[in-house]
Amino acid sequence: MTLYTAEELKLGDGKNGRPILFAYRGNVYEVSPESKLWKNGLHMGRHMAGTDLTKDMEISPHGIDALSKAKLLGKIVASPLTSIELPHAWVALLLSKHPHPISSHFPIALSVTAALFSIVSILFDLRITELAGVFNLIVATIIMPFTILTGYLSWRYNYQRKNSFEFKAKILLSILLPFSMLGVLCLFGYQYFFTDSYPTGPIHGLYHVLVVTTALNVVALGYFGGRITFPDRR
Repeated sequence: MTLYTAEELKLGDGKNGRPILFAYRGNVYEVSPESKLWKNGLHMGRHMAGTDLTKDMEISPHGIDALSKAKLLGKIVASPLTSIELPHAWVALLLSKHPHPISSHFPIALSVTAALFSIVSILFDLRITELAGVFNLIVATIIMPFTILTGYLSWRYNYQRKNSFEFKAKILLSILLPFSMLGVLCLFGYQYFFTDSYPTGPIHGLYHVLVVTTALNVVALGYFGGRITFPDRR
């Protein structure tokens, strides 16, 4: 059985006629170059040939069944498997359903909608659209903890705490996001429950700035998430 180093495995990236190789639990497998699932060495837009896919396959919906379609070639020398942190069964089941991409769509849509309502309320002096924006943000705030939790679990287990710029940006933005959301709701509550007239002035202006900032925050989170999921499409 042939032994492969990490550098030799990288040569099987499936590009420019090179073979499509990947490692799983210390073994090296080859996929047919005619496979439609591995176009140009890329599977499902995110899994790259020439790499160790152990952690990805452990939590993928199809599991290790995909190995039946691959040819065992040999073993990889000094496999990084020992450093891989595997999730508990319930976490693996949760991650196999891809909860973070699903749940993240709601805060993005709701926050952007809230910002649009906020802008309309400024332009046309419509209180009703401002209230509609707040209701959107309330729902987004309720959903956000689950979105952040699934994002953390995905970073920890799917990406093994990868420390790239994209992840650093997402972590920072995720820390700031709850503060901006709660700030919006607190300012709204203060204006409408502790003042006698329709809100105006600096506090009201700060409220609208925070609404728009919150929307920009979640859009940036989605952008960096896209760069992580599709690294070849920058």
